[in-house]
Amino acid sequence: MIQVQFTLQAQSGAVTSELGSRSAQVDDAILSVLHALNASDIAQPGGERMLKDMVLSRINRILTTGKISAVYIDNIIVQ
Repeated sequence: MIQVQFTLQAQSGAVTSELGSRSAQVDDAILSVLHALNASDIAQPGGERMLKDMVLSRINRILTTGKISAVYIDNIIVQ
C-alpha cells in the first residue's frame, strides 16, 4: 500500500488556476504513476525522488499554460 500527499509548486498563477480547473486530470495522472509502482520501488534508495520526478513529468504533460517546477511529498506511508 502506498499513501502519499503532494504539494505542487507552480511557475505562475495561471498554472495554479489550471491545476485547480483540471484537478480530476491531475488526480488521474498521480494515480497512474502510483499504480505503475509498488511499495518496494518507493522504499528503495532514491525511490521518493523517482516518484516525485515521475509525478512532475506526468502532470507537466497535461498542462497547457505552463509547468509545475517542483513536487514535494508532505506525507508518505509505504507498506
